[in-house]
Amino acid sequence: MNLTKEKILQFARKAGHALKEQWFLFGMLGAIVLAYLVPEFGQKGGPLHPEYVVSYGVICLVFFLTGLSLRLAALKNAFMSWKHQLGNPATPLLLHHPPAPYPDLGVGPWRNREKWRS
Repeated sequence: MNLTKEKILQFARKAGHALKEQWFLFGMLGAIVLAYLVPEFGQKGGPLHPEYVVSYGVICLVFFLTGLSLRLAALKNAFMSWKHQLGNPATPLLLHHPPAPYPDLGVGPWRNREKWRS
């Protein structure tokens, strides 16, 4: 088999392109191989401390990476719509606990008012 420098470079370019396109798949395969070769690294009480890393660190990492993927223009638009940002949490609050009591409507916390009178 005649391996020339051009063929090796062509193969390296194709491999680099595949790695760039499928980085997540290669990363998962690498993690699986690493877990197979060194299982004590991820055991409970091991040097990685998965009981803390998985429950706190990975969740924080997922939210951080998701935030990095947001476009700056989308963040600006979200912050500029402050009426929606205040209205979303206020709507359920006002529906379940209105500022003035309306016990005759039978909605909200007053729908079972007979239970509360005892």
